Amino acid sequence: MGDYSLTENNYKATLVLNIDRKVVDEKMGKVLKELSNQIVVPGFRKGKVPAQIVKSRIGIEAVVEECVEEIVPSLLEEAIDNEKLEVASKPRLDKVENHKGDVVKATVTFDLFPYIQTGDLNSIELEIQSPIVSDDEIQHEMRHFLKVDAELEDAPDDKIIDELDVVTVDLIILNPTDEESEPLLERKDLIIDIDHNKEYEQIAIALKGHKLNDEVTGELLLGSVKANFKAEIKKVRTLKLPELNDDWVKANSEYETADAYVESVRLKLQDNKYNQALSSLTAALFDHYKDELVNGVHASMVMDMASTEYSKLIDRLKASNFTLDKYLRILNMSNTELEDSITNSAFETLAMSVMLRSVARTLNIDPSEEEIESFIFDSDKQNFDNNFENFKKQMDELVNTSEKSKQILMSRAKNLLITQKAFDYLKENLKLKDAQGNVIENSLLIKIEPENELDAEADNANQNDDDKSKESDSESKLAGKGEGSADGNIKLSEEKKGETVD
Repeated sequence: MGDYSLTENNYKATLVLNIDRKVVDEKMGKVLKELSNQIVVPGFRKGKVPAQIVKSRIGIEAVVEECVEEIVPSLLEEAIDNEKLEVASKPRLDKVENHKGDVVKATVTFDLFPYIQTGDLNSIELEIQSPIVSDDEIQHEMRHFLKVDAELEDAPDDKIIDELDVVTVDLIILNPTDEESEPLLERKDLIIDIDHNKEYEQIAIALKGHKLNDEVTGELLLGSVKANFKAEIKKVRTLKLPELNDDWVKANSEYETADAYVESVRLKLQDNKYNQALSSLTAALFDHYKDELVNGVHASMVMDMASTEYSKLIDRLKASNFTLDKYLRILNMSNTELEDSITNSAFETLAMSVMLRSVARTLNIDPSEEEIESFIFDSDKQNFDNNFENFKKQMDELVNTSEKSKQILMSRAKNLLITQKAFDYLKENLKLKDAQGNVIENSLLIKIEPENELDAEADNANQNDDDKSKESDSESKLAGKGEGSADGNIKLSEEKKGETVD
């Protein structure tokens, strides 16, 4: 073990390595040879410049520092392992001293992985997005599915506009900076599908509850700018949806029964809600520990990660024969904005890691070697999508890798497992509520895989594609259909007639 001294302050480490002069001298010949290939000296060919001339031209200090740069990594790794340090940034060789002495001192600095004070985890109460799928959301999804065969009829004059209506309006959006000037937008006979109109969603929401010939005024957001609008309702038509029975479902989807289709809708929405709730929980946790994280995540850590990610992006662009300028034009941003975006993303990634590992430390989470190996095994198994031959080949390669590679893999897997266990604890034990103050059962944040016949990922992907196709078809059909009878609720098969789908 080499001789060194270590000081730590505010998660920054300074390591002074005392390198025996003999070790430096052993490296000197190789370094001088490399330097002789880099300098030009009249009368000598490259690579043939004598060592003494190289030393005199470059200076003994520069030569020693070149030697030290090659020696430091192995000594540094040994010291880090010995002290069990958690390095969080690329080590920097800041200073080399005593170039001609018996002991050359090399000062290396780096960030240590920071931890924050998590406080009493049992007292934390957070507001998150509810993971509960409502009856209205299921009905909304199924309406899109059924629109492929929907009919339109003129609504009675006193019909109150709701989700099943398609409304024709004369729309004016006033200039937010000068309402007396030309309108920002003026559209005659604009058709708005109340239930599905992303472009005029705010207008569609405002029209609900009104009726034919009403003049609806209000405020809407155009980006971050507020503007006033006026919409005169000229025509109201109501959608007549087909009955959701087994025959119709069989003819228009890969499902055999209406019950199976309804269940697939519920599962798809539940999966989306689950992921949204977890994202909401992550954001709420970040906000809860915001001050501690801003102070705890060092700028040098962020810049190291951002620099690495930026370099990876450039390499990917080159490999795809894509220029950075073209990439920036597609994103409609400057290089500075791209760098800022990558830096912000790096901070968020590091902050989340710091928070979860701090929680793990508070909870004394320390996975055993068996748990880590099982985690690697399960992760690789998922990555290979249960293809046993590929998976077996990967595991055989792992067994035959060097001990050092195994240590690196185990270390990375351990950190991933620690953060996973910490997040699992938080989502299962924190006090959670929605925006209305209703308590959210933590069990809803534990993902339950559905039955195979309704879940297969390929089926879900196909269903999503079918739904998008049917939405597009339905929108084109709406313009041409104008007759039929209105039917407000989506109904099940003949045997269940009278019941609405909840």
